[in-house]
Amino acid sequence: MAGPVSSIRFELLREGIEDYEYLWLLKSLGEAEFADTAVKSMVVDVSAFSRNVAELFALREEMAERIEAASRKRH
Repeated sequence: MAGPVSSIRFELLREGIEDYEYLWLLKSLGEAEFADTAVKSMVVDVSAFSRNVAELFALREEMAERIEAASRKRH
């Protein structure tokens, strides 16, 4: 086998980094309140968080839409 091989752990790490970037972008674009509410809706603490995948993907889509809308307002 040649080249790098993906793993579930790596994919989940990448998704977590992307979520962090979305939240950082939201805050930097003036959407801090929405970002904080989004986190609180999915995470209670480090060991307690939502495992509802459909809800998570819907929230990611909403974050992306907010980022796009806020970016358009700035330009």
